[in-house]
Amino acid sequence: MAVCRACDARNWICLVKVLITADLHIHPHKNSTDRLYDGIKVLEWINETAIENGCRYIICVGDLFQDRQKIYVLTYQKVFECFKKYSSMTSWKLLLGNHDLWFAEKWDISSVYPLSALPNVEVISKPCSQEIDGQWFDWLPFVKNPLKAIECFPPEKRVGHVLCAHIAVDGAVQGTCHHTSDVSVEFEGDMTKVTPDSFGGWKYVFLGHYHTAQFLDERMQYVGSPYQINFNEAGHTPRVVILDTATMTLDYKENTFSPRHLIVDESKLGEVDVVNNFVQVRGDLTKFDAFEIQRSIADGQVRGLEFRAASLKTEIGSGNVKEKFDLAEGRTLERYVDAVGESGLDRANLIQLALEIVDESRQK
Repeated sequence: MAVCRACDARNWICLVKVLITADLHIHPHKNSTDRLYDGIKVLEWINETAIENGCRYIICVGDLFQDRQKIYVLTYQKVFECFKKYSSMTSWKLLLGNHDLWFAEKWDISSVYPLSALPNVEVISKPCSQEIDGQWFDWLPFVKNPLKAIECFPPEKRVGHVLCAHIAVDGAVQGTCHHTSDVSVEFEGDMTKVTPDSFGGWKYVFLGHYHTAQFLDERMQYVGSPYQINFNEAGHTPRVVILDTATMTLDYKENTFSPRHLIVDESKLGEVDVVNNFVQVRGDLTKFDAFEIQRSIADGQVRGLEFRAASLKTEIGSGNVKEKFDLAEGRTLERYVDAVGESGLDRANLIQLALEIVDESRQK
């Protein structure tokens, strides 16, 4: 009798586990096919990790692709080939994120829809509930007003369920270069914060949208990107989550092979392993020699090298990124929005839109 790779060879009992990931944003970053293949390698690693750990299903909590309105043919073909390669070994559930959608809050047209033609891919394109091996999962695609959307799930029906959602939650860390999020929405006639308390009843809540893996409370977490896409994710530990639906316990598998984005003080550059990583050197640009630094780093050692004036210091630990202080980056947006407050537009939405525009500009 052959042993299935997704089975426990010792007990010959098929394990009931689910691998959860989010925010792959696969694309040729800065028009580099190397970055595209970084994403494909991660996609393959996710499939292999699922197989090796007895996961029957893989859940992506939104944003498989980066570009909302165009995807390069090479990108789409390589992603398609990867899903097809593992079609007999893994089953994917793709929840719609904002980067998957053609329209901001319309779920009927998405970049991932064609992948549903494959036998191992299901696209979750509306709020719904679904049983997976005896465990109920509730699904919430990207929506700007989650407080209104979660009314689809009455509190009495959330108990023991798992929620997967692609949303922004107040107080979550957006990344190394962004402050904590300020998320308010209009709900029942008032401006209301979107907090973890808004999601009471669910056993676990797994979120996509922000790329820094973090817990918002003991049961609610942002899964985080499975690899670092840009310098806004420096310090973030890329990983995937494995949920055992029989015991409802969690395990984490770290991606240790993809290039990291390192933000390094110029005086400590010699203390950091820069090989095969992206490096951003920060300091007083008037007091150090960028050309000398470039010369001292041998060709081929780093994937990318850039220089920035020191403007942000971070404290990195326990998987979270906390600001010690900031000068203009991020807060400028808030001050500007407050200054033009007579416009009548919603402050939180303006700030969130501005941050998304800044983030997209960094990734181009």
